[in-house]
Amino acid sequence: MKNDERDLKITLTPLAPYFFGGRKRTEAEKETDYFLRSLQFPPQTSILGMVRHSLLIQNNLMPLSKHREKAAKLIGPESFDAEKTNPQDFGALSALSPVFLEQKAKSYHIQYMQKDEDSEKPKKIEFETFNGKCFRFPDSHPDKLLRLKEKEKEKEKKIKFCRYLISAEGEKLEFDDVFKPFERVGIKKGESGQTEEKGYYKQICYRLDKSRFCFYLRLKNEVDGQTVEFADSLITLGGERSMFSLKVEELKPLAEGENFSSRFTKLCPTPGINESCIVLHSQAFLKPDLLDKCFFAISSPEFFRNIRTKVGKTKKFYNLAASRDDSDATPFLSGKHNLLSRGSILFPGSPELEKEIQEYLQNHPAHKIGFNYFNIHPSGSPEKQSEDQHV
Repeated sequence: MKNDERDLKITLTPLAPYFFGGRKRTEAEKETDYFLRSLQFPPQTSILGMVRHSLLIQNNLMPLSKHREKAAKLIGPESFDAEKTNPQDFGALSALSPVFLEQKAKSYHIQYMQKDEDSEKPKKIEFETFNGKCFRFPDSHPDKLLRLKEKEKEKEKKIKFCRYLISAEGEKLEFDDVFKPFERVGIKKGESGQTEEKGYYKQICYRLDKSRFCFYLRLKNEVDGQTVEFADSLITLGGERSMFSLKVEELKPLAEGENFSSRFTKLCPTPGINESCIVLHSQAFLKPDLLDKCFFAISSPEFFRNIRTKVGKTKKFYNLAASRDDSDATPFLSGKHNLLSRGSILFPGSPELEKEIQEYLQNHPAHKIGFNYFNIHPSGSPEKQSEDQHV
């Protein structure tokens, strides 16, 4: 960390049931969902957008139309672009970690664990007992497939993998014990106030039970000679503007040799696997050809698309452009991507492929804002990264 930067721990506590949308659609696509279920964790791009918006408010740069030049220096010229090949400039924001769950001062992270349907207890994954939510990719060969141990063969159809919330100490939380569903019904109205055709919908929102969301943030102390303010506040998050209490805690400087990402990854649980593997602790961008070369993987794809704006040009923030060609003054949708899910476990099968995947993950531009976080096991952590990369 540079002397002109500070690391913060941000805590978000929902003040009411919250809703985070998944797939983003435009009016041009003419698709309607009657049943809408919230994501359980806030999307990383929503966290980024909230931080940038809060910086503008707390540093007196709203309305944006009157302060575009200063705003671009404080928060960067545009929102996250997954097509960029180099890290983007987000002004005062130098680095952002993935979101994690905190309960009773312990952090919890998503991780796959093997579960026997005859028992409610999860068990650590044994490399020779894979079955269920696993995928074999084209470059693996039938004679190299993992085999069930003799004693497990009779249970072959009863073994599956489930995702849990696990602390670094190995304590487990069930998703249903933390995320409490809350159902509400809505009706979309047109400009004239009349109910729209197919305008009825049902939403499943969530409450957090005795928990809160947290993430780490690295901010510059000054931008363009001005002190950067970021303090406790009330914020809205997501397309439904769910209300949260935001608390800011300034952290002590890291020990020599540690980097920003270590604040997050050192608190992540270990999967208890002896075979060399890469465990993803955030959603991740990974080239399909690297994924296809993996000997084995426990994962699932997740759809990603975000709303993009430009500080110097966007004027009508309340409506989406029908296409990217009409995006100078109106927010527009990014391209579509498939990400690897949190908790995914990749088995490269060779040190060379493991190193190639590791370098791709940590050097991807999205790593700066909380994607592509991982640990190498059984060693437990990725190789030391330079402070210039921040994450």
